[in-house]
Amino acid sequence: METITIGLICTIIGAFGTFITQKRNFKQDTKEETKGFTQVETKIDYISKGVDDIRIDIKAQDRKINDISERLVRVEESAKSAHKRLDGVEKEGV
Repeated sequence: METITIGLICTIIGAFGTFITQKRNFKQDTKEETKGFTQVETKIDYISKGVDDIRIDIKAQDRKINDISERLVRVEESAKSAHKRLDGVEKEGV
């Protein structure tokens, strides 16, 4: 009977030791995963801010291009008008 009791006590102590070790490993794994997830989230936030900055730059470039296009149209109209006036002057001079 004592042999069974000693074996049972050793089994219980071994199971308890295994449980504590697994619990510690689980906590350590959880901390490492949390650290990894935090780094990934930080990098995603950095990328997101970069994309936002690029969008702002693109909008500014679009505005500049639109302004230049409007100015180009006005310059072309002015040049066309000047050519008509020059044609009129040439006809009068001939």
